Amino acid sequence: MSESSPTIIRDALVNYFSLGELRTLCFDLGIDYEDLEGGNKQGKTLALVQYAQRHNRYPDLVNAIRQARPHLNLDAPAAGAAGSQTATSHSASQSTPKIIVQGDYIAGDKTAGDQVSGDKIVTGNISGSNVAIGRGATATSQTSTGDTYNFSGNFSGAILNVNATLENVTQTIGALPWADDETKAELERLVTQLQEQLQQIPPEKEEEAEAVAELTETLLDNANKEKPNKQLLQITGEGLKQAAKNLAAIAPDVAKIAGTIVATILTLA
Repeated sequence: MSESSPTIIRDALVNYFSLGELRTLCFDLGIDYEDLEGGNKQGKTLALVQYAQRHNRYPDLVNAIRQARPHLNLDAPAAGAAGSQTATSHSASQSTPKIIVQGDYIAGDKTAGDQVSGDKIVTGNISGSNVAIGRGATATSQTSTGDTYNFSGNFSGAILNVNATLENVTQTIGALPWADDETKAELERLVTQLQEQLQQIPPEKEEEAEAVAELTETLLDNANKEKPNKQLLQITGEGLKQAAKNLAAIAPDVAKIAGTIVATILTLA
């Protein structure tokens, strides 16, 4: 088995791990996520790979990614290999590393769009919704709860990604094995409130809003087990509350809602 190149490992983390999953990966490796340089996901990912190389943790990082995403082929493909499906393409002037996805496993729910007329559009899972994308576009989407959201003008990536992530959270709540119908209804109400609050976050705080949404998803995913790991729930819950506090100055209700969600999970899980 050939050694995974740092470029392939970096691309795998950027394309197939959410911010919440990246934090969890660092925790499992005993690496302090907050100490890593970089102000966004790409920067943190690059810093993590470089840290692992400097401290002889690179094999540990690769193994952790293999365990979390077993359907990813992180080895450099042989020249001329046939039938490979790759997540990257070759340009005419330069060959770039490939990440090969085997089977029918697809990680994450984000699809990076093309750059058109200066706008780079990143959308989440928008199947079944009425969404218009592009400069000056408008759309109206009717949700299952009866609420209507109107979108217009330039879309930043965070709002659509946040909505898609929290829709996944709502689906997870419905499958919680330890929660009764009343508790599930309360959690769904809290998530809906959180979604409404995050939609009002200004573009310059979109990364903080996305962190809250993804940590909420991670918390509910960890709770959606017959016997949840309470220590892991506590760690993820503290991360969610801290991320929500980062928005307290402009959206104080986010911290209150996030705290209530964490308390509900820890009390009943």
